[in-house]
Amino acid sequence: LNVMKSAICVLGLVLAGAATTALCPANAADLASYQTIYQKGADDVLSGYQDKFAKLQSIYLKALEDQRQAAVQQGDLSKVKALQAEIERFQGAKTLPAEAGADPIQEIKACQAGYVKQYSKVEAEMIAALGTLTGSYEQALGRMQRELVRAEKLEEATAVDEERKRVQAVRLGYAEHLAALAGASAAATNAPVATAAAAPALKR
Repeated sequence: LNVMKSAICVLGLVLAGAATTALCPANAADLASYQTIYQKGADDVLSGYQDKFAKLQSIYLKALEDQRQAAVQQGDLSKVKALQAEIERFQGAKTLPAEAGADPIQEIKACQAGYVKQYSKVEAEMIAALGTLTGSYEQALGRMQRELVRAEKLEEATAVDEERKRVQAVRLGYAEHLAALAGASAAATNAPVATAAAAPALKR
């Protein structure tokens, strides 16, 4: 899995659903205004999902600790040491190990499988919200471009067209990401902590 910050009032999916209206304010007639509105929306989506990713990390650590306690009660030294090592590693790295040949004990594999499954679900929701928001932004840019052409403001229309093409590429990237998540194997292991880098292409 490849991915891709906290108290924001609007949840990502709600914001995405209202994007068409939000991106077309009556007084936002210039490209910079549209870009600012879009970027604020994207930042809100990312912020709205950060707590969800943090919660998944806490759940994973708790599952490992529960298994460690069980191994302690069983008097199984090797399991206790393996589980303690994974707890300490994950607390620092915030990712599942991606190195080839990693072969954790069954208890760790089970915890990782649950983490990856839930992480993939939340990540897909976040990417879908960003994709919907980006699609609405692209549509708003298209309307703006047509208005500028009708007004014979060709230089401004060209700038909007360049932005729209860049946004199209970002939207397609989100679609490809969603498709990859949908087809990913349940055995996938690399799930890094989500950060605001999930929508870097529209930062200026």
